[in-house]
Amino acid sequence: MKKILFLVFISSFLLIPFLPQIATGNELIFTQIDEADKLWVQAFNENKGDVHSLYLDAAVFFAEKDDVRRGNKEIAGYYMKLYQDMGEITELVTEGRFLENVNLVYEMGYFKTVNNREYQFIATWKKQSASGSWFRELETVGVKNPGGIDEKVIDQPRDNWVKYCAAKNAYKLVKNVYTPDAYYYNRGRLLQGLDAIAKEYSCMNMPSYNLYLHPKVTRVVQPDLAYEIGQCSGSYRGHYILKWVKEANGEWKVAMDSNY
Repeated sequence: MKKILFLVFISSFLLIPFLPQIATGNELIFTQIDEADKLWVQAFNENKGDVHSLYLDAAVFFAEKDDVRRGNKEIAGYYMKLYQDMGEITELVTEGRFLENVNLVYEMGYFKTVNNREYQFIATWKKQSASGSWFRELETVGVKNPGGIDEKVIDQPRDNWVKYCAAKNAYKLVKNVYTPDAYYYNRGRLLQGLDAIAKEYSCMNMPSYNLYLHPKVTRVVQPDLAYEIGQCSGSYRGHYILKWVKEANGEWKVAMDSNY
């Protein structure tokens, strides 16, 4: 009996160092993203906006209503101009962070510059298996000036998305809820236009398909611009990003959609 007890004690002791890693796996990843955010701010401030080293070579970037920018060098060009106009970043605040898998994290937040200008952002962080380092893969940024508009303005447009999805007609969904030049980003692929997005979503035409959107963090960035990170349920259960814009007729529509 004494030998058995001794072996149990030794086995339990050997397991103890591994328990915290199992119990706090998400926290360990989010700590790594905290460090990556710090490196991003440091690179911005020390390199006068040149943050290309924190992005994948083929990263995709949306700045407010500007055309898409592709590649870490073009992204750095945007931030280098921002540095010239606004100076250093004084603070970066994360408002929501969501683990898609051990190699992909969604993040919503904002940063402040020395002139007290705030910028809302959504970024996806991707871990490179070779180096173990995290890099931004997709990002959208806009000057934060919501004009007192509440996030609830997106509730009805989001409900419309789900309603059209339930109608089992992908083209009708995209035509009614997306802007004509909307983008869709998925696993390194960037599609644009109603036909391309509807074709990508053709699985929604299947009778057995169903999908619901559950917003996690929604922010009105400007009176005609809003960002959202949420999670799907139904036939697909991953996270999603939606960039909403308000058109001239007052309707809110999707200008950029991404999932994994």
